[in-house]
Amino acid sequence: RAYRCRDLLRHMARVRSMKHRAAAYVQALHRGRAARMRVDVLMQIRAQRREEGASVVVQALWRRYKARCFILAAQEADREYHAKLAVATLDVQRCWRGYLGRRRASNIEEIRREEIERMTKLEHWAATVINSCVRGFVGRRRARKVFEANNKRWKEMFDEEKGYPFYYNQVSGEVRWRKPQALLDLMPRPHCDNCCQVDATLECKECGEYYCDACWSVVHGGGRRANHTFRALYDYYDHRVDYGDTEFPSIWPTEIAMDESAGWKYRVGDDYRKPVRSEGDWDMYHDEKTGRTFYHNRETGEGTYTQPDWDVRGRLNPAVIAADLDQSSLIGGGASVEWVQYDDESTGPYWYNVRTGETTHTHPEGHDVPTIDASVALSGGESLVGGAVSLLGDSTTTGSLDEQAMVPADVTSGTWGKFMDDTYAIPFYYNYATGESTYERPGDFVGDG
Repeated sequence: RAYRCRDLLRHMARVRSMKHRAAAYVQALHRGRAARMRVDVLMQIRAQRREEGASVVVQALWRRYKARCFILAAQEADREYHAKLAVATLDVQRCWRGYLGRRRASNIEEIRREEIERMTKLEHWAATVINSCVRGFVGRRRARKVFEANNKRWKEMFDEEKGYPFYYNQVSGEVRWRKPQALLDLMPRPHCDNCCQVDATLECKECGEYYCDACWSVVHGGGRRANHTFRALYDYYDHRVDYGDTEFPSIWPTEIAMDESAGWKYRVGDDYRKPVRSEGDWDMYHDEKTGRTFYHNRETGEGTYTQPDWDVRGRLNPAVIAADLDQSSLIGGGASVEWVQYDDESTGPYWYNVRTGETTHTHPEGHDVPTIDASVALSGGESLVGGAVSLLGDSTTTGSLDEQAMVPADVTSGTWGKFMDDTYAIPFYYNYATGESTYERPGDFVGDG
């Protein structure tokens, strides 16, 4: 065992010695390689420095060569420039001398032309002044006519009961509390109180002054004035806005709401409501809120709450209808008629007071009411004196024609007879079988009539 142990120790010593020698050899190789690499880097640095030095020398030589070439080219260009400048100077001098000569030669002609132009301008000025005077006269005359027409159309009046002015249209009969736009557009436009040069577009409540857009932006652009209350004097279409007399900014209600709430003129037309009945150019409307009857003329645009004088051929004239019914033989006994019932197929029966012009859809109590077919009466084809009139009692009966009250026209055809209406001096036709009477010639009537 001792021998093997010693042999093992010797073997381990040899292995350790071999490892040391191998490590030293590897280190030597590594140090040699690193030294060679450092030498190579130093040699490359030296070569690069030599190349850079050579490049600097070459560049310096090239720059000197380019500089000499540039100086030579500049000297040559300067010589050419001076040569061209001398030639151009001679040309300018020749042109200037020619210009002076032509100018001196044309002085007399210029003086003569100036004299002619002065006389022409004087003639043009005189013609312009005359034309402007004529146009101004014609324009002022047209403006005066428009102003007078607008003033004649609208008239300012005062309501003593309410203490406010109102405006009356003398053509259409329209009444306005609010000032009409035609009068607003005729109002003078206020000038800006700040610049006093252009028309104002805004009104300030706190300042109590008028401003244009530019001055408003400057004065009220910041500070305390930026919170001031204002209102526009004109709308989008450059029409003057009427704010009324209430608290600033005092906005008026719409004209439609104002008309119907005040009851001045009932709003009519297909966009608002349909007429209860129509006769000729007139339409009759019934206001359910107020119980009033409004009449509108489609041709003239006239509107009124007062019964108009419709012509006597079946139209509503209270005085004529009342006189006709009082004289009618169907009423008898000298009775006085106030209410007449009309049977309208579209709206049903309604009652009309021939003395007051009142219209109602409720049967008036305590009155005997004659009945008239509205479809015939409104067509202008029935005589109220000898027509189809009946008294309403417990039952409705058809009246007969009082032949002694009318003068025959000596013309008969079948069941029809032609008669002359003494009241209106016009002929009408009467059917003996049905009791119908009409101003229109029946289709089955044969004869000279």
